[in-house]
Amino acid sequence: VVNTVICYVNAEYDTNLALFDIATNNITLDCSGSRIFSITATDGGNPNPDTKIIRLTNTKGFIFKNCNFGWYVKAAHIVRSNNTLSYNNSFVNMTDIAINLTDGVNFTAIFNNFTNSTRGTVFKTNNFNVTNFSNNNITHLQRGLEFINMHRNFVFNNTIKNNTRYGILLSNSSNNTITFNNI
Repeated sequence: VVNTVICYVNAEYDTNLALFDIATNNITLDCSGSRIFSITATDGGNPNPDTKIIRLTNTKGFIFKNCNFGWYVKAAHIVRSNNTLSYNNSFVNMTDIAINLTDGVNFTAIFNNFTNSTRGTVFKTNNFNVTNFSNNNITHLQRGLEFINMHRNFVFNNTIKNNTRYGILLSNSSNNTITFNNI
């Protein structure tokens, strides 16, 4: 169903809630333009500090696309997962991190919108990584992209503007290619 509100829940009571808790390989979540918002936050409250929409743990081949995420703490918390794709999603009013990647390899984010949130995307790992982050809009955030202990990443053809603290942060990262971005 296109342009409907799905998973409209009050996440106030569960301190470790994930709407989609996935530990299976080769799954595709296609929202077809539907909105996934927290009822607590849209009613004027604040979401629980640990709520997330998608939690991936030890997965391969997960795709999430055509989703409109809003008013959660984290949209996607991706841990030790490989070959993950975020395609054509919107992340609005996230109170912490839209996408948090920890210890994963081969993450791709293309044609996504990150706006009016605290932080856009945080990539943290101690592993050898290849991340492709291209054709995204990262605007009106406090912090745009954070690469912490990340190596061999490709960041190109993105619009990264009007972020209050920084657009891109590299910390203990090497061999990254950042080119053709509108910053």
